[in-house]
Amino acid sequence: MVREVLTDYSIQKNSIISSLIIKQGNGLFDQNLHDIFNRGSQSKDKLRIQDVQIIIEAIELKLREAEIIYHTYFGTEYDKNIIIFNRLIGTKLIDTEFNYGTRVIKKTIEIIDSHMYKEVVDMKFQLFILRIATLYENLVKLIEILIKKRVVFGNRNPHLSVHLKVLISYWDNLVELDYRKNDEFYLWLSSHRTYLEQYLSQINSLRNSYIHGYSLNLTVDSTFNEYVINNYDSSSTGGFPVPSGGGMVSELVLNNFVQDVLNNTKLLTESVLNLFQRKLAHHRTKVPM
Repeated sequence: MVREVLTDYSIQKNSIISSLIIKQGNGLFDQNLHDIFNRGSQSKDKLRIQDVQIIIEAIELKLREAEIIYHTYFGTEYDKNIIIFNRLIGTKLIDTEFNYGTRVIKKTIEIIDSHMYKEVVDMKFQLFILRIATLYENLVKLIEILIKKRVVFGNRNPHLSVHLKVLISYWDNLVELDYRKNDEFYLWLSSHRTYLEQYLSQINSLRNSYIHGYSLNLTVDSTFNEYVINNYDSSSTGGFPVPSGGGMVSELVLNNFVQDVLNNTKLLTESVLNLFQRKLAHHRTKVPM
């Protein structure tokens, strides 16, 4: 039986929105710094401070869905042997109960076929990757609204779809050139850099493969009896250290990978929302910061 409390950012969200409303009333939000990056003052894609609540709620929704996927199909309920040995004795029964606030979600899943179990795991991993990848894009959009611009693409609106990896690259350059300070927001980024350098390219590669390709990106490693991610470019910047002698990269074992991504995503998301909450609560903070 799985019982888990899902992520709820209501406290941070309500505090951030309240602070922004006060700043709008006090003339501490400069919409012009956003408007100059749009193709026209009437652009339907204009960055608006009113969008902040919607963006945070979208981040919450995607993170809760990623949590449900992990705890239902991975974590303690994951059985790699059904996939590796293509054998299921009896029934795989998964009972779950998730809650946040006063909301409760209960579900029972019954699987009686090993092929179907593998198919469900493959499908849920794909959905997990897509949710995490779009969550990161939503984080970028939130950062681009509340902090002064870093990503500029000429006549193209910079906030339509910007990957976190692109934001990091621009941000690093601006700090190196002294156009931005090594402030608390950059320290937030730096504190999660090890994870981002190792996992972000891998997540983007999987996302692109699932959207534009047809590969499952997963395979059985019969040498180590593990179900692993096989879409991996060891030559990319960062990434995971490959063991000498061609051993297995433990971070690419399916359940390890999903757990690491979920845990680190929760950490970096909550920490930046807490930072926004604290900074915006200060009466002299101007937006964008």
